[in-house]
Amino acid sequence: MHDTSQTARKCCPRVMQEAVFFAVCVGLLVLAACAGPQTTTPHKVGQAEAIQIASQLAVGMTEDDATKFLERNGLRSGGRIGSSQGWYSFFPLANGISLGLNIRPKEPKPDAGWANGLLQAAFLQSNGVIFSSITLTNTP
Repeated sequence: MHDTSQTARKCCPRVMQEAVFFAVCVGLLVLAACAGPQTTTPHKVGQAEAIQIASQLAVGMTEDDATKFLERNGLRSGGRIGSSQGWYSFFPLANGISLGLNIRPKEPKPDAGWANGLLQAAFLQSNGVIFSSITLTNTP
């Protein structure tokens, strides 16, 4: 019987090294997530207040200005996800849902960086499901 794992190790040592490296990195990330502090800081802003605050944001304002405004009003960024073509910034709320901002760059960067983002929309989401859009003002 032919051992395919031996053949793979002889044939593609670089691929095997990358696979092992990737597996180790994922394992370390999981370990870090589990071993981190188990206490969380409660978020003080609830859903109704978040809608009231976010509705004061303007379509076309910079991501930095929108983030600063939200932080001044008690919201803290919970992270971003996306690509250089567009991304979402999230702000966790008191009840476990998040305020999300849809951000698009003026022009996508060739190095895939997230820069010069402009606010397109705001919404509330829970577990990745958008359940409420928030009307924004029309002028930055």
